[in-house]
Amino acid sequence: MNNNLDQQLLGEICTLKYGQEILVGQIVQIDEEHFTVKLVEGEKKSSFLEKQAFKITIETLDRKIRLLDAEFVSESSQDMNRLLLLKATSDIQFQSKRQGPRLPCTTPIDILYRVFPPIYHSWKTGSFFNISTGGAQFIGDMYIAIGELMEVKLGPPFFAENEIVISRIVHASSEKGKYTFSIQFLNLQETHKEQLNNYIKETLSALRK
Repeated sequence: MNNNLDQQLLGEICTLKYGQEILVGQIVQIDEEHFTVKLVEGEKKSSFLEKQAFKITIETLDRKIRLLDAEFVSESSQDMNRLLLLKATSDIQFQSKRQGPRLPCTTPIDILYRVFPPIYHSWKTGSFFNISTGGAQFIGDMYIAIGELMEVKLGPPFFAENEIVISRIVHASSEKGKYTFSIQFLNLQETHKEQLNNYIKETLSALRK
């Protein structure tokens, strides 16, 4: 079976599900069914990667989703970056993007965001005006280009404790010195995803009464 990856995926951001952990990476090399992913890691480094299967999700800026299974081949490092060599074991599948319920914020909810990696970048304050388990829209004062990575700090009222989530800018616009961003959450933990989904459903239900 031909599991070769399309060269057009070179440079794309992907998420790698490994056990209960969700990692974020960028595809930096493709050689037929083998491909190299540069891990994008925040302050909390991922645990050692044993030789086992990965579930890979690649979502391009045009909102197409590619899904594939891959197996670990080897790990190396270059310029302080961790590189994973993986081998695709299933055909890439295309599926239409399915959004969960999106909650419009009746009052703006303040968040903190910064460019990733956070070297030389401090936290800036923004305001969510809607959110889903897949991403959010917010207004901020600092411009970040489409396709760039950022960190957002999510906490109350969504979670009891803060979680720093690596995200990607999928749309940006400006008006009167303010920027409106649409972002895609890349490594929101499953437990927090479930909590956020429950919060959105309960709040929407209350709004509809």
